[in-house]
Amino acid sequence: KTLTRMNSIFATQTLSPPPLFMTTSTINTTNTTNTTNTTPNASDPNSAAVQIFASKLFYLQGLAESEDKEASSAIKNRGGRVSKKLYLKEVHYMVVPEDDFEETDQSKKALKSNIHVVNPSWIEECLKQNKLVDVTNEFKAVINKKKKSKTTPNPALDPV
Repeated sequence: KTLTRMNSIFATQTLSPPPLFMTTSTINTTNTTNTTNTTPNASDPNSAAVQIFASKLFYLQGLAESEDKEASSAIKNRGGRVSKKLYLKEVHYMVVPEDDFEETDQSKKALKSNIHVVNPSWIEECLKQNKLVDVTNEFKAVINKKKKSKTTPNPALDPV
């Protein structure tokens, strides 16, 4: 009964919740005043979230499992899609870890194809501002070049 009442309230009101928050309304039956409380809820499918990532395709690489799930969920909840493969002509953003991301063939190809290679902090900032923010140096991934292994001769292993 309470759920039906909440759904009817949401159906008659246009709500713009802040990013990563779900708006809930409670009705005080003694004076019929509506109060609004915000509580964190990034994964509520009923949240009236702005679709800031609509029509955008993301490719996630090298993130820890929990970070990958969190980023995927945030992207999908805001209208974006996540690809399991790097499609150079379709992917808009490649998301890689904040620290010490070593260059891969995919990151090289992404950069050559003008795909934005960003950190998860960029997604967080988009959610915070409730819009697609510019990819500034602050959010661009720092990609460490692969170190070419140099083989140095080991005199102890050389035959005499």
